Amino acid sequence: MDDDDIRRGKPSAHIKFGESTAVLAGNSLLTLAFEILSSPKLKLNEKLKLKYVDHIILANRVIKHNPYSSYNIPLSVIENFPGTSFIKKSLNIDKKKYKIIYHGHLSEERGISDLVTAMRNVKVKLNNPLLSLVGSFRTKTFESHIKRLIADFDLSDTVQIINQVPYSKIRDILGEHSVGVIPLRRTPMTRKNTPTKLFEMMAAGLE
Repeated sequence: MDDDDIRRGKPSAHIKFGESTAVLAGNSLLTLAFEILSSPKLKLNEKLKLKYVDHIILANRVIKHNPYSSYNIPLSVIENFPGTSFIKKSLNIDKKKYKIIYHGHLSEERGISDLVTAMRNVKVKLNNPLLSLVGSFRTKTFESHIKRLIADFDLSDTVQIINQVPYSKIRDILGEHSVGVIPLRRTPMTRKNTPTKLFEMMAAGLE
């Protein structure tokens, strides 16, 4: 998931067996997960345990419509918004400099390829724009793909890649930019979900 070389003290699947085998294994495990979730035994076990639950808290409205409502248990949605301490009180951003940022996982469905490709036109229309991609790549293959796009489009001075950083440092990094972008591709999840990073960008004063 996070492209670590080591998992629980052992080489990760993509390191030991290669990316193709790891992806196939992941797909198989996903199918197995749905099989387990649809198991009558699991539903019965869950129903038995729900007798001892007096409140259910969900982290996202996407999963608000779920079978729990049939158990007549109070349900709350508490989304993972940044706290007020995240809000940048004073902004020292030079609006004449177009410093663009995306932070989060770097993968195809997140629209990262589209974003890098779009920077070709941005570079033509704006004076010295900069795009920062902050996060970790899902796979080495996709990392190579993005770096190849940057080289092919002559964007080495326009796109910079910053490795994943501790959350405590995100606000300061966001504050060094003027525009935040979230180029997620259209999927059932992105049609309904509201990314936490949107509120982090707003709190940091980005446009």
